[in-house]
Amino acid sequence: MRTALIVVAVLAAAVVVDVISGVLVRRVARGRYQWLLEPLRHACRRPAAAALLVGALYYALPLGPAGWQHHLRHFLLVALVLSGAWLVIRALHVAEAVAFSRLPGDAVASRRVRRARTQIRPVRRLTVAVVTIVAIGLILITFRPVRLFGVSVLT
Repeated sequence: MRTALIVVAVLAAAVVVDVISGVLVRRVARGRYQWLLEPLRHACRRPAAAALLVGALYYALPLGPAGWQHHLRHFLLVALVLSGAWLVIRALHVAEAVAFSRLPGDAVASRRVRRARTQIRPVRRLTVAVVTIVAIGLILITFRPVRLFGVSVLT
């Protein structure tokens, strides 16, 4: 019963934080950062809600004996790492899209635009690969038998 109350409270908190962040972004986005904040909020809405929900559940569940609560907390920790990586990767995709939208669209600058696109895409792909590798390393560290392998992946 207590766990169900925690889940309901965390869901309600996630909805409230989403609504408040939407209001704040709309107020700030009226100014000069609308081109960045609106796409960022739209793209990162689900990953941020997932990270908030999983993080709150992880910290709300009590530390219990080595039973089902221990396994649930471990699962939530892995889900927290995955949702954090998902959030960062979505933000990187938004940064790439915003960078492309800020490039000039005229035919005179087409060579510069192609060169900029050629430079931006590999940087985003490299950062996504780094985020993915770090997330895999962090997940491996949470398992005792492969902890050293996870540390070696991170290094």
